[in-house]
Amino acid sequence: MSPAQGEFTIAHGGGAAEPGKAIPSLLLLFPRGKRPGSDVLHDVLHGASARADGIAVSLDYSDITGSDEDGPWFELIANAVTMELRGFGAAKSSDAMTVKALSASVDEAAEAAGFGQLEAVMLHVSPHLESGAMATPVLRALCSAGARIGAHLEHLAAFAWPDSGVLFAPAQFSQLMDDWSTASQPSAAFFVGFRDEIDRGMVSRGLARFTQQELRLEPELVEDRSDAIRLGQRVAAQLIPMGRMSEAQEFTLPDTRILRLEPSANGRFVRAFLG
Repeated sequence: MSPAQGEFTIAHGGGAAEPGKAIPSLLLLFPRGKRPGSDVLHDVLHGASARADGIAVSLDYSDITGSDEDGPWFELIANAVTMELRGFGAAKSSDAMTVKALSASVDEAAEAAGFGQLEAVMLHVSPHLESGAMATPVLRALCSAGARIGAHLEHLAAFAWPDSGVLFAPAQFSQLMDDWSTASQPSAAFFVGFRDEIDRGMVSRGLARFTQQELRLEPELVEDRSDAIRLGQRVAAQLIPMGRMSEAQEFTLPDTRILRLEPSANGRFVRAFLG
């Protein structure tokens, strides 16, 4: 019997989520050789459209050469949040190497979606905001700015969240932002991915950014992989506002089966299995 479809609610478990050590980044992906250069980004960010979108350039280092340690970059302010656009310089720059490493986490998804090889521009909040980078207003401001910037960039292929390994086509990401404008929490479909385990279970990717724990679906819940991912994303969406889970809980699924969630022995995971 495959995991049931439908909505259910997880009670609040207490605990506050803390961000990971690395600043979370949104990637704007382009086909190889089509990534915009400093001149294109300069024109877009200083143009009337960006100002109309509420995006202001507070620092412009787009003319720094690739041999500089920092490489070219912009500091932006959108929705009262300071952020940085990086990774579009020469491959020698530390930012370009960082983007390459982040891009590697979405390569498999890109290949599966038929995008082929992609190059990325990286948008993240400024380092002084790192401790609050995953707060909903800050995260929404970051993604909203990315969507608005991307709307003015030719050849944009997709948006990606490296923590989850998930990428969305521009139209899909735009719909995500429209939906988020009326929702209190971010969409688990973009920020939480799932990978297969050797025992045929599945483990989330990216949930720990919000809750300090990843979700593990035990093999009995993964008879159908697509159904299991949908179930996992529903559970993740309920876990995000909870923070860290410290006590086991049981819930009735729409098909009357019992789903049990409990922290793993080392506290790094929330295990989900049939009760």
